[in-house]
Amino acid sequence: MKVFKSAFIASIFFNTSLLLGAVAEETSNYAFCIRWDYDRDGRFYGSTHCEFATEIQFLSRWNEYPIIRTIGPGTNSTIFQTFLTKKQIESGTGWWMATTCPVSIASGRPFKPDIPFWPRNRDRINAGDYKCVSKK
Repeated sequence: MKVFKSAFIASIFFNTSLLLGAVAEETSNYAFCIRWDYDRDGRFYGSTHCEFATEIQFLSRWNEYPIIRTIGPGTNSTIFQTFLTKKQIESGTGWWMATTCPVSIASGRPFKPDIPFWPRNRDRINAGDYKCVSKK
């Protein structure tokens, strides 16, 4: 009986190792997980509805550098605050873009968009025309 239990446990460990090794290197983006809205002070934010952690990259006309945060279960927050006002977002002179990719359960590292996160790719990013890939 001990041999059977040991073989069974080894089999589970081996199969789990194979499964983790076969975790997707690429997945669709997870933009569906984020709902964008305004808080009671009129600031633009995103909130997650995923059951796992996701990384958001956000850039707007008013940000010099992208804001990158991981939100969701297992993190400190389920809210992604942009600190932009409703007036800024709804003005005809501005733009914003965001990517949403999952955090790998196997490695703990976030997947990244398969296209560069640059303003020239804004139309593709906002259309959801990107995949999330594992960067090794």
